[in-house]
Amino acid sequence: MKDKALLALKILLSAALVFFLARRFSFAEAAEYLLHVRPLSALASLALLGLSIGLSGWRWFFAAGGSIRCGACLRYSWIGHLYAMILPGALSADVAKGVVMKSKDSKQCSMTLAGSIIMDRVAGLGSMIVFGLLSCLARPELLHLPPAVLVGLAVAGAVGLLLVPAIVRLVVRRFDRAEKFPALHALMHNLHGHIWWKVLLLSVAIHCVNITVYWTGLMAVGGYEDWWQMGIYTCLLNLALVLPVSVAGVGLREQIAVMLFAASNNAPMQIAFGWLVLALNLVHALIGLALQWGRGRSANQE
Repeated sequence: MKDKALLALKILLSAALVFFLARRFSFAEAAEYLLHVRPLSALASLALLGLSIGLSGWRWFFAAGGSIRCGACLRYSWIGHLYAMILPGALSADVAKGVVMKSKDSKQCSMTLAGSIIMDRVAGLGSMIVFGLLSCLARPELLHLPPAVLVGLAVAGAVGLLLVPAIVRLVVRRFDRAEKFPALHALMHNLHGHIWWKVLLLSVAIHCVNITVYWTGLMAVGGYEDWWQMGIYTCLLNLALVLPVSVAGVGLREQIAVMLFAASNNAPMQIAFGWLVLALNLVHALIGLALQWGRGRSANQE
């Protein structure tokens, strides 16, 4: 009952954001931009989003230390994308992805599975924040920090990410009994330093692809912003999506774009951009639905 009430609250928040935008700007003008969308740019954005999800699955494979099959990581990354569109918050989608994977594949160790999802999320969020700080060099007034401070924070964050396996091992070894941290202990058995570096490199690649997804998506509706500006947008949006404050980012995408790119003085185009990105995400969510449905049918037949 509590979960349903929380979900209803987040649906109301998304609806409130949409209502707020509708009162200030013309949705009819936004629809005009969608009617004249550039198909090649939209298809490029769709393909790049698929590449991002595929790279995320590959990163998860490395984050699990190879203990989970690469094919399974790829398949459940798309299924996780489906849950990210349904459930409030990306963290909720991570939990659902792990639960579904465990229920469909009893061979997976629950502790290793949970630990791999945690490490995958740490690598993704950490790399995104470092990249976001560097992106803010294009607009230092957003954080009101000198460029030297932004670079220093980014370097400190990058060093901290590189040392994550060593830090986790140190924490685990401080306790005589491994069962106090079963998920991390099971994962650290397979996750070595050189594998973690691959995870971080893939995280950087994924974030670059994600920025390009939004960059080409904006061009598809006739807009243009500097690539680094889209890096700021990507970081802000993904941080917002981690929090359980909306469903499928509805309202958030448009509101962040309108606020960040206010200088363009074309809010309807930014709203159309948000709608296009939502549509592209729905396409890949349908792929995740097909994969889960197919997996469920094969399991029932067995």
